[in-house]
This record gives sequence, structure tokens and C-alpha cells, in this order.
Amino acid sequence: MAAVQDMQKNENSQTEDVREYIELLKGLTDAEKREVKGIMTGMQVMKTLLSAQSA
Repeated sequence: MAAVQDMQKNENSQTEDVREYIELLKGLTDAEKREVKGIMTGMQVMKTLLSAQSA
């Protein structure tokens, strides 16, 4: 039961995060959105590379 509640809390938190990001993105130009996407992609690549190095 506690595991289900933890999953629901996590899902609700993620949903709220997404809502906040959407509101922020609405105020950006298309070029700014592409830049943000590139930054986020780069962060994910670095995260993957760093975890592969430590493994």
C-alpha cells in the first residue's frame, strides 16, 4: 500500500513539474525552445557518458 502511495506522489510531482515547464516554454520563441532542447539533450548525453565511465 505504501509503495502505491509513493508512486502516486511521484507521479503527481512529475505532473506538476511538467505543468511548470509548459508554462515556461509558452513564453519562449521557437529559437529559444530549440536552444533549451539542445541544452537538455546535452545534459542527458553527459549524464549517460559519466555513468558509463563509472561503471
